[in-house]
Amino acid sequence: MIYYSQLDPPELEYHIFNYVNVLLGNGDGTFRFGDVKPSGYPRVHTGDFNNDGRLDVLANGGASLGNGDGTLQDFLGSDIYLGNVPNPVGDFNGDGNLDVLSDDRHISPQLWLGNGDGTFRLGQYIDTYNGSTAIGDVNADGKLDIVEAASVFSLSGPDPFFDTVTTLSVRVLLGYGDGSFAPPNTME
Repeated sequence: MIYYSQLDPPELEYHIFNYVNVLLGNGDGTFRFGDVKPSGYPRVHTGDFNNDGRLDVLANGGASLGNGDGTLQDFLGSDIYLGNVPNPVGDFNGDGNLDVLSDDRHISPQLWLGNGDGTFRLGQYIDTYNGSTAIGDVNADGKLDIVEAASVFSLSGPDPFFDTVTTLSVRVLLGYGDGSFAPPNTME
């Protein structure tokens, strides 16, 4: 199990730095502390980013390669910002390496293409609007697509935060399988 923590060190009760913590299973439903690595804030995803058959960790700031024994190597630096895409990892360009859809709310989402060694290079900026983003093969052609819903939050009701959520439209960007996408198809 791998989880994210803001504790320094992770056992203490004050917040200073951000960490990825590996918890090793004891086989009885309990866990013990494994490796701890400083990372960016706040998302963590896993995958085999260097194709060695071992689970690696992706966090803001890049990938940390797994050694296969519950320990991690230092993070390989990158400018990837893992936003709100629930599972941003997949092979978008069909080269056998895992890629990442970065979803920074301040700029357009970016596709980061995996080099197969745990590092990434910047691919295409994705022409989407600020909404909920997901990836999947929506047209069953074996290529990853992007789906995004644009929503509006109304603050006029009794709940001062999010009284009403209205989905205005859904956009689908069909993937070509080479790391690029067709123009968005909008459904309202």
